[in-house]
Amino acid sequence: MSTGIESRRSAIDIIKNDHSEMQKYFDILNSQSDLRARQDALNNVVILLSEHAVAEETILYPVLRNTAKDPSRADKSLHEHQVVKELLERLRKMSPDDANFKALFKGASLVPINYLFKNNTNGFK
Repeated sequence: MSTGIESRRSAIDIIKNDHSEMQKYFDILNSQSDLRARQDALNNVVILLSEHAVAEETILYPVLRNTAKDPSRADKSLHEHQVVKELLERLRKMSPDDANFKALFKGASLVPINYLFKNNTNGFK
């Protein structure tokens, strides 16, 4: 039987692993010219990020809200997740070779995704 601390640490390890996996897909979307590879990466981004967001929103953020020095960080992260979900929905409807896709993905709209995947577990350190 695991303790609450062990379970929390395990959940954080899973989230960090998801972040690393997600970065691989971002790299493919940013660097590959092969349309099939880009489409596969986009599909994986949508699936992984959707599942990941549910896990964070139902497990991580409630704990963060109750244990972090700044509980409002959980609310900020929930807002950022909503921004990301809206961005993903727009990207999902486009082809990766669409000029608008490239601009949207490489532009400022990607900032919330990168922020989430690089910074959102810091409340547990």
